[in-house]
Amino acid sequence: MFYKKLLRPLLFNFDPEFIHKFTVDFALKYFPFIFIRDSINDNPDLSVNLFGLDFPNRIGLAAGMDKEAVALKAWENLGFGFAEIGTVTYSSQKGNAKPRLFRLPEEESILNYMGMNNSGAKHIAENLQNIYKKIKIPIGINIAKSANINPNNREAVIADLLNCLKEVHNYGDYLVLNLSCPNVANPEDFQNIKNLSQIIKPLKETTHLPFLIKISADVDEEYINNILTMCVDLNLQGIVATNTTKSRENTPNWTHNKAGGISGKLLAEKSLKITQYIGKHKPSNLALISVGGIFSADDTKERLDAGADLIQIYTSFIYEGIDLISKINKKLSSSGF
Repeated sequence: MFYKKLLRPLLFNFDPEFIHKFTVDFALKYFPFIFIRDSINDNPDLSVNLFGLDFPNRIGLAAGMDKEAVALKAWENLGFGFAEIGTVTYSSQKGNAKPRLFRLPEEESILNYMGMNNSGAKHIAENLQNIYKKIKIPIGINIAKSANINPNNREAVIADLLNCLKEVHNYGDYLVLNLSCPNVANPEDFQNIKNLSQIIKPLKETTHLPFLIKISADVDEEYINNILTMCVDLNLQGIVATNTTKSRENTPNWTHNKAGGISGKLLAEKSLKITQYIGKHKPSNLALISVGGIFSADDTKERLDAGADLIQIYTSFIYEGIDLISKINKKLSSSGF
């Protein structure tokens, strides 16, 4: 109540990217000790083992919140069952021109056109190296092709991703290849599954870590079927569904001429439908992480009932506050899930 009535209105008076940077890169980075992990988040009934990793609960932090891996201890203290950092690219990149992050408060959503800004794999690996072994929850690393690499040059794409992977994969517990990111200027086209398979295969063969892929919210059933077949053929460990959406359905008019992806409640329906479809058609040994518009324990249970093994939050954390994880896990515990 304090957050939504008092703190959030204050924070929302400031530029979204400034508040994001201040919160993650300063407050959570340097003062994680002010948060004490609630024991409800370690209820054994909420734990699950997936692709060889023990998750204390099923609520994870989605990629994009902690791009530089600077606040891992804070995410652990706040009660998350796991955290995914990044997106990390091999080359450092500034991202798109500002302003590039916008709130849609009435829709409890966000328009993101950041452009995968990050300091590059070598620097982020250094951040991870300093803290990774001290963290008790699984850490995922989300990677993507650098913006300066021609997406039509498959050999260059593979080399770039391999360079990125080799820098970071010793400091995480699983890897996610970001296949779609609407907030970059020229997103890669991974519709060609054969081409995608040829890119992923050498990556998978190079790392000992579980390897997952993150897919778009703007895909059809045929594409999902092809992705599921590819996951089986390459022995991938899971799918993260979904990324943000390019759709402007039910968004304010001012968003219609702006590029980028929408997250939050406006994404929920699309993300849920894709989760349901994958959950129904995937093999049992392929993990499914559902993300997009999850704001409550009821939303979480709906995704888990649809076949998700884990869920991730991002936008709801901004709108609901830092106690959201404990609230969800408390309700899941009391419901006997």
